[in-house]
Amino acid sequence: MIPDFVWWSGLTVADAKRGLDMVRSQLFQQVIDDKTYWHGALLPTAPIPAPTACLLPPYDEFSNYRDHSTVLDQQYLDQASSTVFGGFTVIDGKGVGNWRRTSKGGAVVVESAPFRPFTRAENEAFAAAAQRFADFLQMRLVLA
Repeated sequence: MIPDFVWWSGLTVADAKRGLDMVRSQLFQQVIDDKTYWHGALLPTAPIPAPTACLLPPYDEFSNYRDHSTVLDQQYLDQASSTVFGGFTVIDGKGVGNWRRTSKGGAVVVESAPFRPFTRAENEAFAAAAQRFADFLQMRLVLA
């Protein structure tokens, strides 16, 4: 979205629009809820099993748009801004909770603070994402 690009880049709206016009033919336009998004060329993707969870770090651009309406139900805005749990939990493209990690005894401890109760499948997706994170760190996982 142009307003987010302007916010991130520090460009003026006029400069951002001029830049967009210069590369428009190389971008894919997507309209969601009457808001226009611009992306690089779409590539074929493999089907992703649902639900799929991602554990995003604090300040990830997904959760730091000025307008959160496409990634977060408005009823969760206050919970999403929690400073106790710095990470952002995304399931099937929507922000549904916060998370944090600590280390203890050579293990990574991952705690979840969902905005609403997770379904069994969502809990399994969260646990799988936490395991991927632990594997990346090459640490044993403890879910708290």
